[in-house]
Amino acid sequence: MEIDNNLVENSVRRLAIGRKAYLFAGSHQAGKMTPAMYSFMASYKKNKINEFDWLKYVFERIQSHKQKDLYQLLPSNWEEYRPK
Repeated sequence: MEIDNNLVENSVRRLAIGRKAYLFAGSHQAGKMTPAMYSFMASYKKNKINEFDWLKYVFERIQSHKQKDLYQLLPSNWEEYRPK
């Protein structure tokens, strides 16, 4: 058993700091979008994806992608659906 919980505290620190930052995001819409971007960032890390490559890929394709197929652009599905 670990004598402290530093690993857990370190993993949630960004969320705790973010909660205060969301109050000063500039607008209600920005306050909603900031946590969404944090979710995407957590998803890249979980799936071991380079965030720059993923964002570049999404921005190049999102306009021409069909709405019903947008799930293909999520970080968790990127490896499966991106062209090789």
